[in-house]
Order: sequence, then structure tokens, then C-alpha cells
Amino acid sequence: MHYEKSVKNIVFILFMLSAVLILGTGCKGSAPSSISAEPSYTVTFVNMSEKHISEISFQQNLSSGGTMNADGSPIEYGESLYFDFDSLDTSAVFSVFDEEKKVLASETLELSFNEKENITIHVEDDKEEVAFKIVSP
Repeated sequence: MHYEKSVKNIVFILFMLSAVLILGTGCKGSAPSSISAEPSYTVTFVNMSEKHISEISFQQNLSSGGTMNADGSPIEYGESLYFDFDSLDTSAVFSVFDEEKKVLASETLELSFNEKENITIHVEDDKEEVAFKIVSP
């Protein structure tokens, strides 16, 4: 009886940790669908470089975060990841990291959203590292 209760507690803890990890890693794929009535500003990054990117992070005045593939695999050529912001800020410092957590690029980007409230940024090869290229609004 005591054993069953312990197993249930362990399963519950693992479930909660998994949920936190999934929610904290950002999202992968195409344009997200918005459920809430609140405005959502989306920044989509597409890896157009030959580099294996492990993580993309951002820093703004009052917030910061990062995103990576949920399974920890590199973000390969052509793959995209996105950030959803609840409020409009005019800029953010974005950083791209390789598999050894070395910074490949870090730059302050002006966020000029289109009428659909999104922006797409390519991560492209640039000499030894990578560079950002805003391809839309």
C-alpha cells in the first residue's frame, strides 16, 4: 500500500517536471495559433545556416527567455523556432548558441512587426559564425 502511494507521487512529480520543461523550452514549427484574446507578437527564427544551433535566447527590459528543441537535438538547417510575446517592445537582444553553448551570434534587433503581428528572422552563415537577417515584416 505504501509502495503504491510512493509510485503515484513519483509519477505525479515527473509529470509536473515534464510539463514545466515543455512549457519552458519554447515552441517548434510553423506559425502558432493564438487562443487568447490578448495580442500576441511572434518572432520566428529559421536556421538557414549549416551550423548546428542548440539554443536561441532573448533579453528585453523586463523579460528574458530561451528556446530549444524539446529533445535537446540541434536546430538543423530549415528548422524554425518561435517566441511569443504578450506585449510590444521595440527591441531585444537575441543570442544563438552552438552545441557546446558557445555564442555564435548576439545582437540587438529592432522588432518591427507586420500587420499580422509577427516577424521572421533567418540565422545565416557569416564567415566563422552566423548572422541575423530580418526577412519580414
